[in-house]
Amino acid sequence: MPVKILISAPIFYFLTLLQGSFLPHFAIFGYTPNVIFILIILSAFFLPSFSLISAILGGIFLDIFSAHFFGFNVLILAGMVFFIESIF
Repeated sequence: MPVKILISAPIFYFLTLLQGSFLPHFAIFGYTPNVIFILIILSAFFLPSFSLISAILGGIFLDIFSAHFFGFNVLILAGMVFFIESIF
């Protein structure tokens, strides 16, 4: 498990930077894709044992680069993972 965290932390950091700096230039109808959200949904379906950790890690990186209060994205992503895991 610690190896997965060490591997996924730079990936989430890079994707958060990509989402905040590069993807807004390619907005579709004014909306930019949330890459971290999509990655956490995929991890909830295919890696359920790692999905909550990835939601917390991705939420922390999104909170660092957002204007919301710290913990907002962590709560949203963790709640989404709990919802997906309770259904499936």
